[in-house]
Amino acid sequence: MKYKYNRTTHTLSNRDAFSIHSSFNQTQSQLSQLALDIFFLLVTQVTKEDDELFLYETSLAEIQRRFARRIKKESMQQAGQELLDISFEFKMEDKQISTPLLSTFEYDGGTIQFKLNNTLTDIVIDQRTKYTVASLKEFLSFKSVYTKRLYLLMKQFSTGKEFVMHLGNIYKILNLQDKYERYSHFKNRILNPAIKSINENTTLTISIYEHLKYQTVQHVTFSINSPKKQVIIPKNKMSNAEKWQDTIKHELHIIDFDSPIFGSNIPIQNGTLLIAGLNV
Repeated sequence: MKYKYNRTTHTLSNRDAFSIHSSFNQTQSQLSQLALDIFFLLVTQVTKEDDELFLYETSLAEIQRRFARRIKKESMQQAGQELLDISFEFKMEDKQISTPLLSTFEYDGGTIQFKLNNTLTDIVIDQRTKYTVASLKEFLSFKSVYTKRLYLLMKQFSTGKEFVMHLGNIYKILNLQDKYERYSHFKNRILNPAIKSINENTTLTISIYEHLKYQTVQHVTFSINSPKKQVIIPKNKMSNAEKWQDTIKHELHIIDFDSPIFGSNIPIQNGTLLIAGLNV
């Protein structure tokens, strides 16, 4: 941690809504739950009227009150070090940003002083377009870092009602590459519990639909606040579905898998999505 020196500090507000450039939602994250919570607590302090990022001072007791859980001193120090050391990669329009999330984190067992990195100005203040608005209260209610990351994605695309993401990209965002060889394990241990938690603790209602190719999940459609009847492909029709998938093979391959696909880009046949899904 850095040594303290005399400087002006601000106290934390009780603001709940925060906004952040949507590029953050699709960055690969290695941060712990506590580190993410601290970061978004600071992001929530920022308003569009601010012309700079401020240094804040608080205590461990206050952080515990806001997060509604006990936090060990060692855990707080470790989370602060993560935020100082781990760099995030952002792509904003024509600009590539690589930066730690905090420039200052000082904790001596008493007060805590922390500040967002000035390189994040375009991410949290000068967003202009492509930003996500979410609730800190909702964000803090999730006990899993994976649920927190998926929540931000759902909030990003909530106005569009529906988007499709390649399964590999979901794994990348959640830092789960090569950790789940079987999609069913990922679905049961990560995806379904996350959606259940989001549905129970927020104003969002999420359902998912799986895109199959030769009985293997390739993409997942997230439907937000617009429940749809599950489409079931009978077993004796699977070969037709596979043939149809082949006809759109070229179209799928030219899609940038590092970006979500909006519902309007999903191939339609006879006015119906030919996908297999589930309700959670």
